[in-house]
Amino acid sequence: MASGNYTLAELLNLALCTPEIGAVNFNILHRLLHAILSRLDISTVRVHVDGFDFQRPVRAGSPWKPTATVQTSTYVSIVGL
Repeated sequence: MASGNYTLAELLNLALCTPEIGAVNFNILHRLLHAILSRLDISTVRVHVDGFDFQRPVRAGSPWKPTATVQTSTYVSIVGL
């Protein structure tokens, strides 16, 4: 992706349709979601996630491994709403 300013619609297309339809560019998708959160001024809203245990990679390049106790009844609720 060339440096520059893009509309949110352009970022969405770049994230989901390039280099081919069905391929996902997660780096661009991550930027798009952050831009939406920032624009809506909701990036600091706390979210409670229940039913899914996860671990972040300890260092860059380390494999992500979910714990063995993942439940199927995962829900997300926005705290304070």
